[in-house]
Amino acid sequence: FMRGLFLMGVENTDEERSPTASFPISLPYRRMLFIENDCSNYDGSLKLKLREVFDDNISSFDDTDENRMRVLRLAFGLLCKLVLLYSVHHYSFNAIFSPFGNLLQRLPSQRYPSALRAELEELQACIGAECEKNAALKQLQKPKQQKKMLEMLEPRIEENFNAEHARRDSSKESRKMEKRKLMRKYKKEMRGAIRELRKDNQFIAREERREIEANDRRRRQKTKELIHSLQGQESEYKKNLYMKQTQRR
Repeated sequence: FMRGLFLMGVENTDEERSPTASFPISLPYRRMLFIENDCSNYDGSLKLKLREVFDDNISSFDDTDENRMRVLRLAFGLLCKLVLLYSVHHYSFNAIFSPFGNLLQRLPSQRYPSALRAELEELQACIGAECEKNAALKQLQKPKQQKKMLEMLEPRIEENFNAEHARRDSSKESRKMEKRKLMRKYKKEMRGAIRELRKDNQFIAREERREIEANDRRRRQKTKELIHSLQGQESEYKKNLYMKQTQRR
């Protein structure tokens, strides 16, 4: 909005458009705040009264250079307050207020009164100082990938070259042979490792089975001994019982 407001105070062209659609685009309305006459000797009050602006009487706020300067002075003050508010936003300040630098320089300040010109210069200095302070900040950007340079190889020249019996590149053949040799060795080692793992698994299975069978044999032997002992005790008990009955008779 502020950029569109100051754009009406400069001698704009047809190619320049306001950032928003709320401003006029045709002459003479798009230069409503442009001062064409020399008002440097004006010493009246530049205080804008809102009562005069919103009065129902249309003639109370005429389209004069005096009223234009009042609106510009109010715009300078408003922009200065915005600069103070956004001065804490270091990363976005330059992106927001740097376009105002060129726009404020295009204002016909030589036609303004000394008081209005002083406020404009103070505003320009304030924006310039803040932009310079935040100029060292770098915005986040996608890192640029370095272009890979082509590898420059010198050609190998053979003095006794025969195109009909061109020999093969011995270095490439040796590399291929070495690669095949390593691959065969790798496969051989892999097969050997698999065989060893199978043998280990079979040995572990045999040991586990042998241990289970030994435990079963010990358990059966203990059970047999226990049954034999119980049978002997039962036989002894029956024998003693029979002897007692015989003596009573």
